[in-house]
Formats: sequence, C-alpha cells, structure tokens
Amino acid sequence: MSVMRKGFVVSGGQVLFALLSVAAGILYARKLGPDGMGQFELFRTTRSIATTLFTLGLGMSAIYHINTRKVPLEQAATSIFKISLLTWAVLAVLLTALIRGFPAFFGDVLPPVAAAYAFGVGGNAAMCLLRPVLMARLEARKFALVNLAMPASLLICGAAAALLGLLNTAVAMVLLSVSALASLTVLILYLRPHISLSRPIDWPLVGRLAGYGLPLMAGDVLIVLAGSVAVLLLRYLKPDAFEAVGLFTRATAVAALISLVPSAVRPLLYSNWAGMRGEVRSRQVEMAARMAFTFGVAVAILIALFGRYLIVLLYGEAFEPAAAALDILVLGTPFVALSTVSISLLCSDGRALVVTCILAATVTIVTHVAWLLIPDLGIQGAAISSLCGNAFTALAGIWQCSRLFQINPLNCLLLRSSDLRAVGRILMPGPAAGPPSPSPVAGVAGDRREAALGLGTDCR
Repeated sequence: MSVMRKGFVVSGGQVLFALLSVAAGILYARKLGPDGMGQFELFRTTRSIATTLFTLGLGMSAIYHINTRKVPLEQAATSIFKISLLTWAVLAVLLTALIRGFPAFFGDVLPPVAAAYAFGVGGNAAMCLLRPVLMARLEARKFALVNLAMPASLLICGAAAALLGLLNTAVAMVLLSVSALASLTVLILYLRPHISLSRPIDWPLVGRLAGYGLPLMAGDVLIVLAGSVAVLLLRYLKPDAFEAVGLFTRATAVAALISLVPSAVRPLLYSNWAGMRGEVRSRQVEMAARMAFTFGVAVAILIALFGRYLIVLLYGEAFEPAAAALDILVLGTPFVALSTVSISLLCSDGRALVVTCILAATVTIVTHVAWLLIPDLGIQGAAISSLCGNAFTALAGIWQCSRLFQINPLNCLLLRSSDLRAVGRILMPGPAAGPPSPSPVAGVAGDRREAALGLGTDCR
C-alpha cells in the first residue's frame, strides 16, 4: 500500500471514529440528560488531560527513533510497554484519590466507580503510549482498527445498557474504561510479536525518548487545554450543577461536526506539503485555504439556520438551550477551517515550535475570556471564549504562513473556478504519474512535527 493510500486509510478511519463518537454522544445524551451528560463529559475531559500529561510524548518520540534513528522495533516496543504498565498503575491511584478528594468538583462518585474509571484512564494512557508504534511501521489498517475499537465498544455497550435500563452516569463512567481497555486489547494483539517480556527496560532509550518527547507533549497538552479549558472553568465557576457543562459540550459536539472534512484531509495535506517547497507549495496552500474557508462559511450558515433543530433532533428537547452557545460557536467555523490549513503547513515545514507558541497564546486567551464572561453569561460566555480562541489560532497561523512562506492572506478567502477544476483533476487523475510520494518519515508516519498536528493523539 502506498504512503498516500495509507494516508487515506488513516483519514477515513478518523472520519469513522468521529461518526461513531457522535452516535455514542447521541445515545448517552438522550439517556443521561443535560446534568448527567455534563458529569460524564467532565470525566471524559479529565481523562483526556490526564492521558496527555502522563504519556510524556514517549509514543510520538518512538516514531522518530524507530524510523530515523533506526532503534529496533522490539527494543522500543518492549520498553514502552513496560513503562506503560508503570504509568497505568500510578495514574489509576492518583486519579482515584483526586476524584475522591474533590467531590465538590467531580460530584459524589462511589469508590468502586471512581476506581474503575481511574483504572480505565490508566489503560487509555497505556494505549496512547503504544499506539504510535503502529504508525512507525505504517500499519495504517491496524492503526485505524485500534482507534475504532474505542468508540465502537462505547456505543455497543451503551446501547446494551440502555436496553436493559441500566445506563446512568456511574455506568457510563465504567463503560469509558471498557472502551479504553477494548482498544488497548486490540493494540496489544497487534504488537504482541514485537514485545518481549524477558527483555528488561532499556532505560537509556527511555531517557532519549523522554528528552525528545517532552517538547512534543507540550504541544499536545496545549491542544487538549485549548479545547478543555472552557469546560473546566464552566464547571468551576458554575458549580451548582453539571447541566451547564452538558449543554455546552453538546453545542461544541454539533459545531465539531463541521470539522470532520478538514480533519480528514489534514494528514493528506501534511504528507503532501512535507515533500514540497517554494512557489508550488505556496499556491497549493492558498487554494486549500480558499476551499477550507468557503466550506467553513457554507456550513456555518447552515448551522446558524438549522442548528437549534439539529440539537433537538439529535439530543432531545432537554438540550434545546444549548442552541444559545451553538449560535456563537458556529461563527468560528471558518476560522477552524483556516487553522487546519495553516497548522498543517507550519508542521510540514518543521515549525512545531511556532505552532506551540500559537497554541499557548490561544489557551491564555480562552482562559482569560472564559474567566471574565462565564460568571455572567454561562454557556454563552464559554462559547465566546472558544470563538476568540479559534479566531486567534486561525489569524496567527495565516500571519505566520504569510511571513514565512510568502502566502498572500487575501488569496486565502474567495473560492475560484480554477480551484474546482484542480480538485477534479485530483479526483480523476490522468495516466500521467504525479509527483513522488514523500518518505514515510516525512509523511504519514511523521516525526516530531506530527505531534502538533494531533495525528492519532485523540486519546479521549
């Protein structure tokens, strides 16, 4: 399978992952209601943050060391596997203590439920540590199946619990653990030939992985915080109930539907631009930006017109107040689409540090705006903070691209007829051979630049 075809497999897997996640969100929202869904989403957000912090970027660093430094696969996989077991145990204990120690924030959770949830978060961290090894070997199909095991099991188990009349917030927390363990089980089955239980941990290698991975982790943490800080502050500043979190997260879920297409093509943009330079790349970036911006504006108009009905259709009338946040979030759709293009270009050129600085400023802006507005405006204040963050990320990214790559921002807005003809040529190529595919390290598998794109890092 060619690198480009593997990129399509990964991209298709990401879209299917998102669709299964949406289906699971519909099921759980309808059964748990705004308050229960709010608590459930708070624990999903906590899992995402804890996983990102405790994986230390080791998995993404392993891609670089296996592909570029030629570290033997068995040596890297075995060491990471055994480190993941230690991480699993530490994270499970600490997270259980955290949940039990802050009931005002997390709610009243029974000790067995808290322990089961924390155990699953540890398993999720282990999965995220090991999963990049599949990408290092360009195992695109296996990588996609590991990803899909999580939302598929969450949906299937949730449906079974709902049919039995057992689906509540506590059961949903346990099913989060089941979904993570299902994905981890599939992953270990694929990696089992490369893991040697008799081989000791290679601590010098772990040190090198950590030294290279910690900068990558910084970018991942910022990506997670940019999407999570509004939820955390909404819970902290509106502590009376989880309803506000439930409503806001359903609004963000509907708004996120529009990012499916940009997210799907992002790995392909990255792979393609990593092998390009100069004027050809600049013009292609401008075309991609025009198409992304036009797509964002069109979908934003549709959601602005029908978003309230879509929320009710998907989640039920209890979630209709979420439309107040969605009306604001939808304004950020064109910015999200533009930032996909700019971040892809910066990462493909090895500018991960630039992306990290942009994301750090984004988190700062979202935090300050949310802190100021949530006490008075509630979910609308949280939505405004997210809108500000999306706008800043897009504008800062395009500005950096114009500065570094001679991209004209004015050429990134209005779609042209030549763009449509170019897309037709891509979808229906002639007999002539196209440009050579980028190398696996620069393309789908990636190196340290891939982390800023978030390929395969969605470990929620």
